[in-house]
Amino acid sequence: KEHNLEIQDWLEREMKIRVLGFPVRDKNIPHEASHPALKSTIEGSWPSYTYQERLEGAMTSMYETLQGSKDSRRAFWSLWRTEDSLRAKHPTRVPCSISYQAMIRNINGKDQLEFIYTMRSSDFDTFFVSDVWLANQFQNDLADTLGVKRGNFIHIISSLHSFKVNSQEIY
Repeated sequence: KEHNLEIQDWLEREMKIRVLGFPVRDKNIPHEASHPALKSTIEGSWPSYTYQERLEGAMTSMYETLQGSKDSRRAFWSLWRTEDSLRAKHPTRVPCSISYQAMIRNINGKDQLEFIYTMRSSDFDTFFVSDVWLANQFQNDLADTLGVKRGNFIHIISSLHSFKVNSQEIY
């Protein structure tokens, strides 16, 4: 129960940091490594990257793109960067989340925000619910900012896995 409350607190802080754009390296603001399962992923004093950094500007960019052309397919935000491909061969942290894409589509006479969240990998037992919750909150905030109804949420995961059985990975 305490673990669930710790994750709930983390999720609320994380969303505020991602959406409001607080400085990531400010020592007074908890970063994503305060998640119970990420405390061991620090490389030096800080994680090698944070999702806050990767999402900085995403809300504004996607809003402006769709505000300028509601039929745009360009409201796309990549979280994966070229250096991640180069780091992937090393025993280090690389993003599981690949991208967010938002599109306004007219369905039954009403504009709604369709949202596609792509991941390369997700640990079902540890991060799946958090990942979905954060992406849904992003979609909700963007839809509210645009003044449109929230539409479908499409979540694509290349590798959904679990480590629950004797610490062995299962798919």
